[in-house]
Amino acid sequence: MSFAGKPQSIKAAVDLTGRGEADYVVTLVANLSSMPNGIAWNGGSLFIASLDPYKSCTLYRLDNVDTFALGKKAASLADLAVVRDDLPFDFWHGWKFIRFGPDGNLYVPIGADCNACRLDGSPPNNGTVDGELVYSVANSGNTSHVTAPYTKGPGSPVWQFGSIYRMARDGSSIAQVASGVRNTVGFDWHPDTGKLYFTDNGRDNWDLTDPNVTDNRPDCELNVATEEGSHFGFPFCHTGPAGGDVNFRPYLRLPGVGPQLVDPDLNANETAMTCNGPALSFKPAIQAMGPHTAPLGMRFYRWSPGANFPQAYDRSILLAQHGSWNRQRPIGARVMRVTLDSTDPTRIANFTPFLSGGVPGDKGAITGPDPPIQPNTAYNGRPVDVEQLPDGSLLVSDDAPSTGAVYRVSYHEPVTCRSTTAAAGRKLQEDEHEDDDGMNMTLYPSTIPGTANGCAVNLGSSGVQRYRRCVRSEVPAGSGRFVQLATSFVTVGSQRILRGALVLPDFACLDSANGWVGFGLPAEQGGGDMTGARVFITRPAPGTPTGASATDYKLAGTSVAYFQPTSGFLLPGSLKAYQSGHALVTTFDIILPAPFQPRSPPSPRPRPRPPPRRGTRKLLQAAPSTLSFLFAMGDVNAVGAMMRHWVTARVFIPYTAADLDATVDPDTPVLNRGAGPKGLPPASPPPPAGAVSPPPPPAPPLPTCQPSEPCCLNGVKYDACQTTTNAGFSYSQFYAVSGGALRVGIKAITAGWIAWAFNGGNQGHMLGADAFFARPCASGCPTGASTVAFNLATYSINTFTAPADISFTPTGSGSASGTLSASFTLPWPSATNTIKINYGGGPYSGGSPTGADGMGVHSVFPPTACVSNAGGTASMPAAC
Repeated sequence: MSFAGKPQSIKAAVDLTGRGEADYVVTLVANLSSMPNGIAWNGGSLFIASLDPYKSCTLYRLDNVDTFALGKKAASLADLAVVRDDLPFDFWHGWKFIRFGPDGNLYVPIGADCNACRLDGSPPNNGTVDGELVYSVANSGNTSHVTAPYTKGPGSPVWQFGSIYRMARDGSSIAQVASGVRNTVGFDWHPDTGKLYFTDNGRDNWDLTDPNVTDNRPDCELNVATEEGSHFGFPFCHTGPAGGDVNFRPYLRLPGVGPQLVDPDLNANETAMTCNGPALSFKPAIQAMGPHTAPLGMRFYRWSPGANFPQAYDRSILLAQHGSWNRQRPIGARVMRVTLDSTDPTRIANFTPFLSGGVPGDKGAITGPDPPIQPNTAYNGRPVDVEQLPDGSLLVSDDAPSTGAVYRVSYHEPVTCRSTTAAAGRKLQEDEHEDDDGMNMTLYPSTIPGTANGCAVNLGSSGVQRYRRCVRSEVPAGSGRFVQLATSFVTVGSQRILRGALVLPDFACLDSANGWVGFGLPAEQGGGDMTGARVFITRPAPGTPTGASATDYKLAGTSVAYFQPTSGFLLPGSLKAYQSGHALVTTFDIILPAPFQPRSPPSPRPRPRPPPRRGTRKLLQAAPSTLSFLFAMGDVNAVGAMMRHWVTARVFIPYTAADLDATVDPDTPVLNRGAGPKGLPPASPPPPAGAVSPPPPPAPPLPTCQPSEPCCLNGVKYDACQTTTNAGFSYSQFYAVSGGALRVGIKAITAGWIAWAFNGGNQGHMLGADAFFARPCASGCPTGASTVAFNLATYSINTFTAPADISFTPTGSGSASGTLSASFTLPWPSATNTIKINYGGGPYSGGSPTGADGMGVHSVFPPTACVSNAGGTASMPAAC
């Protein structure tokens, strides 16, 4: 990663284990210059652009760079090969972002050596104009100044300021690619068209007499070079925002651009260049990036199967805005996501914040920070560059003085969070038996994508552990909460062991002491009775070295009094718990039941063999064998005592003979990449002695039905249902009332989005309503669909916010054969027994599973329907 404002050395962050966290940082080249900045890796070599202002600017090449990084040694100047030493060495915009293109050439920008000035002075005169140095600060800040192209001397190339150049890997074959570019510090090539896209920083000091005029003029830019040699308008024409009003939404511009702004100092009355009209001599930008936001590094996201981010991010541009330096109120300091038009990649479909908060109070809103930022406020962070890692996660560099860090940004499926409430359960008293509350299910986990050859689990400071089989299940379906199980079937001495790690990503939504998980063996394989089971229970333990704790028990009965120590369940010392990589992790060596152990040696004297016991399986055979486990999750209360479970499950894992002592590929993906927890809250007090309760027995399944039965959706029976085409396509609604909650199911024959909405303040009207949406999801969504809820503050998706009045709880979703469905619950939302809702849908072009991007305008104006609650039974009256 390159850092703006980090002088003197080039450093490498080395992740040896694939955890997603640097194992160490090593200096590759020390004291190279006062401003080494641009770096590019190519063919095992590191290319470095190194600037000493007003002295020199040199391109270096360090061969075999990995040997220096892995050997933890710094290169000397003797190790560096000079590629070119004759580039302009100005301070103004002299730092050089460099990158290799798909053609194998090295691309190098030459920024304008001024804020705003003419660049067409002649002839090249070795760095002086009218007898004064071109590079003097006085000249660079003077808009009447004329810059001449620069050459070091005879035999050296002539460099035009405000340009992008390319050259061969050895520094030869120099060619100008673009001109009229004030200062680009980031570019990339479209993965399909191969066209060059680049950022450009707009000029400052538009009106020195009125900072309010200067603050929102002009916009920084995103450009695309569709033709080599194009001019991009600087210094005469500058980008204006879509809509033409520079004071409208400066913090988040609309997609696209508006009329060009005519430079007031260098192009009054458009005497030098025509800025608007049908036939222009320059190429306008494709996106106005906001005034003074200082866009720097940018990358196209290149999606492939197994990538960390969903396929909806494919071909999106992720772009770092460094933030303004002299605007009255800071702006920028975000990473933005630019979505291109799928039919014309030179047009912008969407322009949205991806990462915000660099400006204090900024949460990505179109109105900027809340509360409004005050002048001269220090930044929380200043993004510089974006890189994509091989697993599809991202690196973002930040050179704010208070941080100076590289962050790894990864994608996690949306998680339906839980909170400890009276309804979630109560502490189990010593003499009481468990009841049947909670949710019971049977899990048949599927292989985690990309782990066919195994996976690794990040154990924080303990390194990584690799496993042969890696599976996961969503608990419950549609919640986005995944339970991952990584296992190897190994022989230890004469025993067969299941060596494994139970991994709960984003456990209980936050790394904090608000939940527990139980896992273990039932008394009989395939059984679901907790009596006789041997389990371990893991909980977060903030403040401890590993951030978590685990204890094993034998459940001799269904009350706490019968919780007993266990033996013969785990290898001694194997049970350990961690919080690492945003996950709660438990590692274990479970001694497998007798049917899975090697057979005893045959007796020297033959004797009759008893009939096989029920459930006995021979493991070493070609057909798969199956291991069954018990699993449960629950909450804890404010004093740390365990509350009742909210889910229990039987888990079935198949195995074959080939799994025994199988070799694990050393180059396997890490499930929970990232650092361990930092700044955790204080540990909760330990539960009182004897207060720890086991996971209760399974609860009865939810009411089921056959698809042919009336009002049956995805196997769940509803009280009332209705199917119409009022929304412009076949749309079905399903309703039931249970325990003061409204249960809703929606299903439609569509390739677009569908929604259900209720407006408590103005029933039957969309504006101001809280709405639940379902959309098809091609990748990263196990059910093939994604769900999200918003408050519709206006009709624009850019203004959607979190629901204001309704707490939606998703319970399922799916998409298959052109049919989209979803189900959810919400507290009955009205003081009356009948409500009026809106429903409908529209086209969907794909987008973030957690955002509103990609949703087009509804097909028809959303129709209404009536839902009644009569004595705990739902109905759909014709009028309300």
